Amino acid sequence: MRGLTMTRTGDATTSPEARGQAALDELLKREAASVQIHLMQTNYVPGLLQVEGYATEMIGRIRSLDPGDQELADRVRTRMKRAAGLAERLEGEEPPRVSVLIDEGALRRLVGGRETMRKQLAHLSDVAKLPTVELGIVPFGFGAYSGLAGPFEVHRDAQGDDAVYFESTDESKIVLDEAEAERRRRVVDSMMASVVSGDDARALLETISREL
Repeated sequence: MRGLTMTRTGDATTSPEARGQAALDELLKREAASVQIHLMQTNYVPGLLQVEGYATEMIGRIRSLDPGDQELADRVRTRMKRAAGLAERLEGEEPPRVSVLIDEGALRRLVGGRETMRKQLAHLSDVAKLPTVELGIVPFGFGAYSGLAGPFEVHRDAQGDDAVYFESTDESKIVLDEAEAERRRRVVDSMMASVVSGDDARALLETISREL
């Protein structure tokens, strides 16, 4: 499917919230079947790799939701379901290949307190040890790069169909376009050789955790 945007921004009869939910529903179906995943995140740890305490604090703060708010509980439950689904697949017989770029600033931002943040960094380190996961950390000294324009996810299934997901508090959307997906994948792949990755990335995570 080329050029299809699941969120119809010109449809005045559909609210941004409804369009965003439709995009998320489509993402949930597609990421469960993904064989290749590319993630770019500059502001916080990607949702698929978040631990519960981190997710609760991040979602609550971004959306100005109180700790006891039902919307917060529902959103955290959905995020943890996504994260658990990916974790299960990564440990399975046919794990997807995952390439993830995270800005160093996101890893040094103290979210949910020191204990929560250390747990989050340890989880990232554990995931990065898996054979089909490539973690890259964009260091402060890297300078400007295209990912600063905003985070994204790219998912490809076994049939070669692509989906690009853009998450926003205003209106998330999913775009089904091969050219856009390929462009976004190239951004991640081309940067991976120049950022902190492999054993060096895990060592940096440990350093950041000690410095909290």
